[in-house]
Amino acid sequence: MIRIAIMYPNKPGIEFDSNYYRAFHLELVREKYTPFGLKGIELDEAKALNGPHKAPYLAIGYLTFESTKEFMNAIEESGEEIMNDVENFTNAKPILQVSKFSTL
Repeated sequence: MIRIAIMYPNKPGIEFDSNYYRAFHLELVREKYTPFGLKGIELDEAKALNGPHKAPYLAIGYLTFESTKEFMNAIEESGEEIMNDVENFTNAKPILQVSKFSTL
């Protein structure tokens, strides 16, 4: 299994509409990527946005696939549409990391 982390930095001037992200963007991802093997979506939303212990990311979305090939097929087919929607909820440039995922 692989897991893709999509991280949205918590930096000055960054705006992030978590309601839109949860209600529309992640549902768009589910709709477009499920036919290519998307197994699940998870979301971490930061609680400490300011102060000495502020989170480095406003939100981190996680997508789980069986293989990197499935993920690459999904983004080849629908990635542009997904990325074009990002401007509807944030002015941040998302950071992606593809990792091997295992449950211990």
